[in-house]
Amino acid sequence: MAHGFIKDGTDLFGNSRLLLLSFLPGTVLLVESFIVELFFPDSRMYEPVAMVAALFSGVPLIYCALGDLLYNKIEMNELAAVSFTALFCTGRYRAAALIALFVMFSNIMEHRSMAGAKKNIEELMRLSGRKVRVMRKKTFVELDAKDLRQEDVVLVVGGDIIPADGIVIDGEGNVDESALTGEPLPVYKTLQSNVYGGTINISGRLVVRIKSNYSDSTMSKIRDLILNAEKGKIAVMRLIDRYAGRYTPAMLLAAGVVYFFTRDVDRTVSLLVVSCPCMILLSAPSALITALGAASRMGVVITEVSVLEKAGIVDTVIFDKTGTLTEGVLSLASVQSFNSIPVEELLKSAGSLEQYSNHPAAKAICKECRQRDIKVKEVKEFREIPGKGVAGIVDDACVVTGCSEWVREQCFNSVFFESTKNDNGEYLLHLSANGVHEGCFYFVDTLRKDAKKTAETLGATYDKKVIMMTGDRESSAQKVASELGCDFEARVTPEQKMERIKGLQKSGHMVAMVGDGINDAPALAAADLSIAMGTKGSDIAVNLASIVIMGDSLEKIPYVFDLSNRTTRVIKQNITFSVLYTVLMTVLGAAGGIIPVVAAILHAAGIAVVIVNSGRLVKRSKCDNAIQKQRS
Repeated sequence: MAHGFIKDGTDLFGNSRLLLLSFLPGTVLLVESFIVELFFPDSRMYEPVAMVAALFSGVPLIYCALGDLLYNKIEMNELAAVSFTALFCTGRYRAAALIALFVMFSNIMEHRSMAGAKKNIEELMRLSGRKVRVMRKKTFVELDAKDLRQEDVVLVVGGDIIPADGIVIDGEGNVDESALTGEPLPVYKTLQSNVYGGTINISGRLVVRIKSNYSDSTMSKIRDLILNAEKGKIAVMRLIDRYAGRYTPAMLLAAGVVYFFTRDVDRTVSLLVVSCPCMILLSAPSALITALGAASRMGVVITEVSVLEKAGIVDTVIFDKTGTLTEGVLSLASVQSFNSIPVEELLKSAGSLEQYSNHPAAKAICKECRQRDIKVKEVKEFREIPGKGVAGIVDDACVVTGCSEWVREQCFNSVFFESTKNDNGEYLLHLSANGVHEGCFYFVDTLRKDAKKTAETLGATYDKKVIMMTGDRESSAQKVASELGCDFEARVTPEQKMERIKGLQKSGHMVAMVGDGINDAPALAAADLSIAMGTKGSDIAVNLASIVIMGDSLEKIPYVFDLSNRTTRVIKQNITFSVLYTVLMTVLGAAGGIIPVVAAILHAAGIAVVIVNSGRLVKRSKCDNAIQKQRS
């Protein structure tokens, strides 16, 4: 804040309403002094009323200025306090009251603007159920949300807030996750669906088993990250802070010189009022906090405010592949039979085995069986060999599914058929029965719908070099990279990703890394800008990422760079205007070109310009609108 007493007042009282107890009576008494003079022009009865008005208006200012001096913290309060004191001591109570009221109004306007910018952030704080229905002795009873424990079972009906992260064990419903992910459409939840604390059940009935306390929930983590980001500073803010302590003594000295040569109290007071650099101090914080609020509305959590500065100078964006550019879920593309065996029979044999496995390929085969209404069979002597495959007895036949090397070893009754398809990046699983090679299953990891558009936008619109790094084999990586139109590196370990990033940095590049926050941890830690995908809120993603993209939407990554560019532009505009305006007004004040009351009005007007300009960041840009349109 430009004036510390507003911040101190809000810290002391918890809100800005009590500040109006000084502002409103001071305003009313000042107006009354003019009314008294109007009806009793020959008396001096208005002067005591004006003096009381000045006291109501100026006491908070004097109080905080003295507090700054007591703690050896010279801030901007002193300039306004000296101006007020000079006018008050010379008997110009109305002028003193007007200056104090305008300064107070400017600061209340600042506070209200900042509070408005934080609206989305504060909504995160309020999104915790105060009362919840918890299962106790086979019945639901109402308890405070803070009394919830892990493994508690809660009932969440339509309109209720989900109190903490958990999993649905009964019921179904539509949940509004917009405060968490920025997605406008509700998400349908049913058995075994994950739900997150702070989200709202719009309709339906959900019975949820709690998996974390509210303080450990995803929403709570996101809230804490945003609030911590507010405390950070960018380079220009640190530069202003460095010289702020010298500015006030310099202006007090300048005012003393002006008074020494002119003996003009009005000129001196005008100089002090207009030289208060509130606009300069407000230029960066107002824009940054507004940007943080706008980002949270879009489901982008910025954990460090300096990110908004770094993003503008990033020239290289590195993506992980699996789970970031692709869905991370295999789907069955095709089935190849080698012995004229019907595809349904191959699926039945494979599905019978894979129903006991959690491998992504196993899940894809089981899903295909369900879609084709193929009834799988019981399996005897099931065994799974990690990295190779699974085996078991199905209808008295020894069935094996797995990688080519392992299945080749099992084909003792026939030749092993090599795949007749070209290696175009598809995943491959072989099947044999009683030592006979019967078929192959081909899988693909689907590219995210917004991946290509995101890569094109980053390259064409924001001039970023896009590189995909993956641990997958080259054919698979090449297929994805060709669709995206970007460079790639395959068979890269997490440690090698980190080394590649450090190499780019040594050659002068600013690097952003986009990953899932788990196997990409070393690379995220090494990058200049780290972006983690997902609403899962993994500890690694939260701890390492400077940006967390909620809702797994890649289209929000260009939005980060767009917001960075706009925020930097607004900060430069604010600072340029503030410096020029303050210098001009200071010169006019020193030259006697403005009277104290006009100086206070011009001071408030300048602050209003800065606040309004920062507020433009709340308005949706073309990038914001494109995201909302695509999601709708």
